[in-house]
Amino acid sequence: MVVADAAVSVGEVFNDCKPVPGGVCAAWYSMVLTANQVQLQVVNVADPAQASLGERIRIDGRLVGTRQIGNLLYVVSSYHPRLAFDALPANATEAEREAALARLQATDLLPRVQVDRGVAQPLVGETDCFVQAANASNDLAVTTITAIDLATPALARTSRCVVGGTERCTCRRRASTWRPRDSACRRCRR
Repeated sequence: MVVADAAVSVGEVFNDCKPVPGGVCAAWYSMVLTANQVQLQVVNVADPAQASLGERIRIDGRLVGTRQIGNLLYVVSSYHPRLAFDALPANATEAEREAALARLQATDLLPRVQVDRGVAQPLVGETDCFVQAANASNDLAVTTITAIDLATPALARTSRCVVGGTERCTCRRRASTWRPRDSACRRCRR
């Protein structure tokens, strides 16, 4: 993606890649890659002979897709939160699992964003997420659409999310509607 004197590279970072015999990453065997991040790297190309790295943004989750419209770059990502009881030992009691679940806050389930080497911040708040009751997804995921203004020096951004995976939804031009593929179109509710 190119705007004015900058180019933006978009890719994924796989943080949980632990080699297994044969050199393959264990994360590839999982249906859910939980520690991935979408990475956007700005490259300043005002003087192409002396291109330099600019801001870097990392968003928790897997990259679903991108689209640039004018100065706005839309990034769609799918985040699979790690739940506190997932870190408990296999022999944890049901009471320990219930206690871990009871301690969960909305912020524990939502993706974060990190700019350069700064402290990670919430990408969205709980009021920025839609819940689609008719979404037939069985996925424990938060799908986020982030609009990044490439024309602003600080890469101003806004995000909205939908609770559920992307495999059962389509996004239409009127972005307030998510349509489950196997039922009538319904308005999203916050």
